[in-house]
Amino acid sequence: GVRLWFNDQLIIDDWRDHGFIEKYNKVTLQAGKRYPIKLQYYESRGMAAVKLWWQHSSIAKQIIPQKYLFTQ
Repeated sequence: GVRLWFNDQLIIDDWRDHGFIEKYNKVTLQAGKRYPIKLQYYESRGMAAVKLWWQHSSIAKQIIPQKYLFTQ
C-alpha cells in the first residue's frame, strides 16, 4: 500500500495489498519554494518497493535527485 502527501494534502491514497503498479498525480511547483512531502508504504509479502519520481516537459521522468530533498 502507498500514501503520498504533498503540501499537506493527500494526493495518492492506495492503502491496500497489490502488485507492482505506478500511481501518479499532477502538482504545480514554484521554483525556489520548498514543499512538504510525506510518503508512506507497507509490504505484506516481502517484495515491497517504492520510488518517488518526477517529470516535466523539460525533465525526463526520473527519481527525484537527493539534492532537491530536505529534512525539516
